[in-house]
Amino acid sequence: MATIKRNYNMTDITDKWVKLRGNGNLYASESEYIRALIIRDMEQHSEIEAIRAAIAQGEQSGMSAKTPEDIKQAVLKRKHLL
Repeated sequence: MATIKRNYNMTDITDKWVKLRGNGNLYASESEYIRALIIRDMEQHSEIEAIRAAIAQGEQSGMSAKTPEDIKQAVLKRKHLL
């Protein structure tokens, strides 16, 4: 994948943090640290959207005839805990 050079303005505090994290043991460079943050944000966004879609689907499905105990048992069975 091609890389594109970007320039961003940061506060002194933010700049110090990026330099600290980007030049440490976890990340080889400041750019690698920034890329990791963006990737993590993208993953979190995808997870949030999946949760929102599941909530919407649940709301549209209406009320369940199952009791709370029925639901609990189904979850435990699905997770192989029974």
